[in-house]
Amino acid sequence: MKVAVLLATYNGEKYLPALLDSLFSQTFGDFCCYIHDDGSTDQTREIIESYRNREPDRVYIIEGEAMGGAKNNFLFLLQKVEADYYFFCDQDDVWFPEKIETELNALLEMKNEPNGALVFSDLNVTDSSLNITDDSFMKLNRSEPENLDFYKAVIAGKAPGCVMAFDRRVRDQSIGYRNADNIYMHDWWMLIVAYGIDAGVKYLDIPLMYYRQHEDNTLGAKKSTVKSGTKNLISQILHGKLYEKREWIERPRRQANELIYIENVDERYLDFLKQLANVSKKNKLQRVAFYRRYFKETPGLWYRMVWV
Repeated sequence: MKVAVLLATYNGEKYLPALLDSLFSQTFGDFCCYIHDDGSTDQTREIIESYRNREPDRVYIIEGEAMGGAKNNFLFLLQKVEADYYFFCDQDDVWFPEKIETELNALLEMKNEPNGALVFSDLNVTDSSLNITDDSFMKLNRSEPENLDFYKAVIAGKAPGCVMAFDRRVRDQSIGYRNADNIYMHDWWMLIVAYGIDAGVKYLDIPLMYYRQHEDNTLGAKKSTVKSGTKNLISQILHGKLYEKREWIERPRRQANELIYIENVDERYLDFLKQLANVSKKNKLQRVAFYRRYFKETPGLWYRMVWV
């Protein structure tokens, strides 16, 4: 059984040693860490080399040109690394000692899923010094991961890559994309691929790492500011503040257009994906009918999607 931890780095010298120390203090140690650096100009490369010298059988540097961002860096690693099980790893977090063991055991329990398996967990949100600011990332972001399904996952990614693990079957399907520009983030992409091919997806309702928040986070943890109710909806429409920007809905449209061409996407999802990919061509009444059909139990969601 080959377990791969995929670590994408870029100018991470400040927090990288703490991450690597937590990685090599795992209760499950039979893994290899594959690292691709995105052209760092600080001491990141030297730090990686020092850990490779300490752990020559578990640290591998994947050479290649700069990818220009975390998403492309992780997609590059997925293409290059062959394994049975995969874990994404960010350079500035700290893993709990039992993280790999817990997520791997969950995947092994799902080994009979015919189309593969993906698991993800909660996180403790911390400040830059690892002081806990919120004990649940999921509650902070109102993610409700226990209520996820394919349609909700396509509209909004709810599984941070740093607490995500998946097997070879999900990985193999995920690298079948045509145009990486249509993929917004690697973790969102992995989630919708897993759902789209009807793999098993499981949420572990426990935190398994410290999610460090600092001034250089690519995305980060932010408290949801979207309020429910008709009055608040009207207020958001009138003030032009409906969710963030039009880009919020362009992301799932582009990813839907890409997911259509993944080889083993379940046929029952294809009509939805094709309509979503071309939803901008529909008039407002047609968009209402489309979103209402798939999101009738969450009207606040499709109201916002129609109006942005």
